[in-house]
Amino acid sequence: MNEILLRDDLRTARVEQTSARRAFWTAVIFPSFVGSGIALAAGMIVSILSWVGLFHTSRLVAYSAVGLLLLAFVLMFLGAHAMDRRDAAEKAERIEKSRREGLNVKDYTETWQS
Repeated sequence: MNEILLRDDLRTARVEQTSARRAFWTAVIFPSFVGSGIALAAGMIVSILSWVGLFHTSRLVAYSAVGLLLLAFVLMFLGAHAMDRRDAAEKAERIEKSRREGLNVKDYTETWQS
């Protein structure tokens, strides 16, 4: 009897762990995409203003524009990675919930893919 209770506790802990993982990656998505948009807009504004001639072009302005654009792309990649990891955690959570309900993993993947 203790073995059954222990298995249930371990399964519950696994579901909670994947749920926490999914919540973490969901929380990472929004700030990374918002930060990316802000950095991209700021980098483009600095580049356009220096191209038009409203800023005196210097090394600092050029490096800051390039740095902002680079930061925007890095944050975009982080957001995309977070989306992939969230989807993987969600899939793991669905599989673990189906195991708790007694559905075989092979049966679950066949019904989920069709």
